[in-house]
Amino acid sequence: MLPVRMFFSKKGSIRYISHLDISRAISRALVRSGLDIVYTEGYNPHVRLVFVQPLSIFQESVYEAADFRLYRDEADFDEVTRAINAVLPEGLEVLFTASPVMDISDCAYATYSISLDTDMSDDEIRDELSGEMVINKKTKSGYKDVDISEFVKSVSVKDKVVEMTVCAASNRCLNPALAVQYLGDRVRSSLITRTGLYNEKMEKFV
Repeated sequence: MLPVRMFFSKKGSIRYISHLDISRAISRALVRSGLDIVYTEGYNPHVRLVFVQPLSIFQESVYEAADFRLYRDEADFDEVTRAINAVLPEGLEVLFTASPVMDISDCAYATYSISLDTDMSDDEIRDELSGEMVINKKTKSGYKDVDISEFVKSVSVKDKVVEMTVCAASNRCLNPALAVQYLGDRVRSSLITRTGLYNEKMEKFV
């Protein structure tokens, strides 16, 4: 079997679709692509598809990754990419496919571009996102105050666009929507776009 890592984008109105529905849409596209996809075993077999770091609803991305397998030892990855793109719904596009280089567990950080509709200045935004950022966050045991700043690696602001690098490991992950929530009611709306995935050394996840 051949492991394949698919890198794709999620843009436009499809950002209103949940991760579960995105997973279903991609699984169905893989089936319709005509590729010899590997399925799970058992009474209810389905495409063996694993996402590196699921993306939250209402967010776009220009760099997502998911793994699946083919019943073969080698493949023309350009042809694999074309076959999947031909049957994907609008808003999803495979950028390229390749053999996995890093383990999924190597994903440690994600970068985001957050466009804000606000009357706050760049300096005000930067000041608010510096130091402690305590929010009342829902956890498995209920709501509690959490300082999300410990999950933020870096922040820059220009023209009311926040460029942010946050933790994205499976056991240590921050949804950047919480940073927008921390800014409060002065932010009328926002558009969050994931721009990259990286390992602990800030090398692009591939």
